[in-house]
Amino acid sequence: MILNRIKSAALITCAIMGASISLAATAQAANSSAPASQRPVASAALASCAYSSANLHFNYWGPAVNKNLVWSSRGSASGNGVLIGNKSTSSSLDCFKGLGFGGGAFEFQQNQSDLCLNVAGNSKSSGAWIILYPCISTSNEKFTLNFFNNETQLQSVSSGLCIDVANGFNVYSQLVQKTCQGRSDIYQEWTFAMS
Repeated sequence: MILNRIKSAALITCAIMGASISLAATAQAANSSAPASQRPVASAALASCAYSSANLHFNYWGPAVNKNLVWSSRGSASGNGVLIGNKSTSSSLDCFKGLGFGGGAFEFQQNQSDLCLNVAGNSKSSGAWIILYPCISTSNEKFTLNFFNNETQLQSVSSGLCIDVANGFNVYSQLVQKTCQGRSDIYQEWTFAMS
């Protein structure tokens, strides 16, 4: 059982780190050798999470206990709350990519935007919203991955609190931060999946 947990944790960490390293290398190579008109650009033409999962290393993130619910938002605007929503294969609002920073810290960027998960106002309080905000790599946009029950708990580097939900795993329940509960709280257990 312990070996299964270690194996699961290693697979998730390798997948996230591999995705961010692969994309960074691809982007760097494209940016350094291609003329400006040929460089990759995040575009609304890239329609779905399915495309972005297969080609750009974005994934659905959601509750471990319900694979039909995922992190989502009602739009790609700074300050929008990140919610639990029904998975939509045609929406780019449901896709997030983990970008590694070393030391086990990750930033989660929304597909087709320059917005990342962010603890609103750099709050240290339980119940503070998780919102979208421009990716600027501040401590309230970085989360460490803790592994429990073969799933992932995401702890804010800034506050030390964990991503949770305000109203259980219900559609439109707001992501918030709360005191980390470890193995005793299914509302803090997240998983990712390709589309």
